[in-house]
Amino acid sequence: MTYPGQLMPETTVLQMTKDAMIGAAKLASALLGTSTMASGFAVTPTGPASLQVVCGAGEIYSLAAIDALAFSTLPADTTHSILKQGILLDGVTLSCPAPGTTGQSINYLVQVTYQDSDSAPVLLPYYNSANPSMPYSGMGNNGLTQNTVRKGIAVVGVKAGASAITGSQVTPSPDAGYIGLYVVTVAFGQTTINAGSIVSATNAPFINGTLHGLAPVFTANPSVPAATAAAHATPLSQIVGAGAAALAAPVRAVGQTYNNLTGRPLWVCVYVGSGSGNGTTGSGYALSVGGVVVCGMLGPAGSGQNISGHVTAIVPPGASYVLNNAGNGSGFVSKWSEY
Repeated sequence: MTYPGQLMPETTVLQMTKDAMIGAAKLASALLGTSTMASGFAVTPTGPASLQVVCGAGEIYSLAAIDALAFSTLPADTTHSILKQGILLDGVTLSCPAPGTTGQSINYLVQVTYQDSDSAPVLLPYYNSANPSMPYSGMGNNGLTQNTVRKGIAVVGVKAGASAITGSQVTPSPDAGYIGLYVVTVAFGQTTINAGSIVSATNAPFINGTLHGLAPVFTANPSVPAATAAAHATPLSQIVGAGAAALAAPVRAVGQTYNNLTGRPLWVCVYVGSGSGNGTTGSGYALSVGGVVVCGMLGPAGSGQNISGHVTAIVPPGASYVLNNAGNGSGFVSKWSEY
């Protein structure tokens, strides 16, 4: 904090800048984790095509010491590491010459690393207590420039693999501290590099989507995979119930066991009549799922008396189900539907 009338030392401004960097770094690591990742850096042929490629602008996120060197009068801090952002604002051109042996090819690895950079040297004016109207040029009037900017930069390079018989050439591993992003393959006699010669490196740690892309609820309808266990989000195609479209009219018979092979819960709905009672026993049906009776209907025992209604159950994927006669067996099935 600062206060009215306070003489503010340079460390106050420096610490404000440092605190802002740490805050942004902690937010980045909360969203991205702490592994090195990259965004951008698209590698394309030159125009016109040549034995060079262009690596476009991009950003790298990498763990690094808060300050490997002193930040003006603030001491270095190599004890703590944060996820720093290194930025490449302008593309760079990389040379990938062809091998000199017939029948051979070379794989070039485009790699990138994070680096702190102190830059923008300026001859700074300093207060001259002996003559305030004549400031010193440089610290103690030494006439030397001093860096005025510390920034995080992305350093892009290309690493050549060993030339080998085409098809057997090996892509080199990234140098220490670097990550590999693209592989450029150049064969003997090749004079230009086209897009087909450029591929993403295996396991290149690109940030593949933005927050909008990962959660498209802002611009599109999100989709979820099929539910396979309790508490999973469920797509509409797996929902059963009122309003669901009926499957094609199934051919079903009383007493025959069937299996739910739809891969989702199946709603079985059978409209039945009890038939007439015989004075001693009523008639009806029992619907079993997985060998367990889950619902049924039994009409009155009185002679000439009957009722009708629905016998329904939800059958889990893969489960068996069967509709059996109950009572005196004089009932009838009017309609069998499955959803």
